[in-house]
Amino acid sequence: MGELLNNIFRPETRERLLEIADRMKVRDGIDCLVLGGTELPLVLRDPEHNGLPFFNTSKVHVERIVKELLA
Repeated sequence: MGELLNNIFRPETRERLLEIADRMKVRDGIDCLVLGGTELPLVLRDPEHNGLPFFNTSKVHVERIVKELLA
C-alpha cells in the first residue's frame, strides 16, 4: 500500500499481484477478480490475465453513470 498510495508502480509489485491472482484461480477456483481499489487497476492495467478477467469497479461505475446521464 505504501507504493500505491504514493503513485509508485513497480514491475515486481505487479508481478507479485499477478502471482496471487494465478494462485487464487488455481487454489480457490475464482473465475474473475474484482479490482475494488482505485489503485489496483493502475498496477494491473490489463482487463485480464491468463484468462482471468479483471473488473475495474471505478470504470464500471463511471460507464454506468455516463450511460444514465445520456439516456
